[in-house]
Amino acid sequence: MWSIFSYVILYYAFVTEFSEKIAGVADSVKKQANTIAASAIPLSVPVKKTLNAIVATATLVALYGVAEHVGIDKNIWVQDVQSRVFSTLGQPNWLAAFLAAVLPISLYFFVAGASHKTAMQVIKLLFGGLTAILFFLVTLYTRSRSGLLGIAVADILFWVILYLSAKEKKRIVIPFVALHAIFAIIVFLNGTYIDQVDKWVTLRGWHDRFTHTQIAPPKPAVTPSGSALESGGTESGTIRGYVWQAAVFAWRGSTKNMLVGTGTETFAFAFYQYRPQGHNMTSEWDFLYNKAHNEYLNYLATTGLFGLGSYLLLIGTFIFWCINHHIKEKSGQNVLPLALFSGWISILITNFFGFSVVITQVFLFLFFNSFLFFIC
Repeated sequence: MWSIFSYVILYYAFVTEFSEKIAGVADSVKKQANTIAASAIPLSVPVKKTLNAIVATATLVALYGVAEHVGIDKNIWVQDVQSRVFSTLGQPNWLAAFLAAVLPISLYFFVAGASHKTAMQVIKLLFGGLTAILFFLVTLYTRSRSGLLGIAVADILFWVILYLSAKEKKRIVIPFVALHAIFAIIVFLNGTYIDQVDKWVTLRGWHDRFTHTQIAPPKPAVTPSGSALESGGTESGTIRGYVWQAAVFAWRGSTKNMLVGTGTETFAFAFYQYRPQGHNMTSEWDFLYNKAHNEYLNYLATTGLFGLGSYLLLIGTFIFWCINHHIKEKSGQNVLPLALFSGWISILITNFFGFSVVITQVFLFLFFNSFLFFIC
């Protein structure tokens, strides 16, 4: 509850600070050239600087993830960090959710740089393309299926809407083909670490098919003190299912629970009371889960219909607002709102299979909403 209040305060602090900067830039533009619309300039000064900072810092985080993959700190952690990297975020799924949200911003720089041939645009092209490739590669290193799904949905949403709304579609097709050809090569050589996919799309999978050998499963992450939720695989999905059932059972536990839940941040207490009997037969029978590992079920269990309804109303209103604006705009020239919206949608995807942490909540409640407020 207090964290939500904090995000609201940060939101209004952002709105106040950036509104003053944008107003100042607009006044300056009006004085210098009356023919230039003030609304066309402000984005380049305050907002783009913040976007540059987001992608730059995400690049540092991702580069450390690559270093982890090659073993820079493999002897420090109990977990097999080479198998599932988590960089500076502490857990592979959190790193994947973060990168999935930032990657569409790189796509914005990539597309913006591909539209012209000036030196600055070439820098944008390289900056956006290389960071997008880096973020995709490190997401593969996390072995997070929810992160890959978030990237896939955001990527499809971004390129499809951009293509349908663009006036010169050739300028969209060429960057799309070039970037995704590199993505395909990475997957072909590295794999996705999902056996059902890798046996069809990787060099190792096709080699094993032609030589009639069994595709060797990837090395499992070693987490002696962790849960299967961290190590991935079938057992992880089974246990996550039991945790989801416990959330539903807690919500149905009483009329009060159905309306307002068990109380904010009380899932750890509710789980022991409402956990399914089948969970006792798993290897993690004595584990305590402080979250439902599904943001929406967690809201349902701890805040009831009132809390979940409010959360979904916020999400639904924002989605409707963005779609309605795009329809009225009828233009594919402003790529940034689409990139931010795609990244914002990826958070909704990754939250379905996990739960939010500070950085993803900042993007969900503060940055994306605030950026789109100014841009649109």
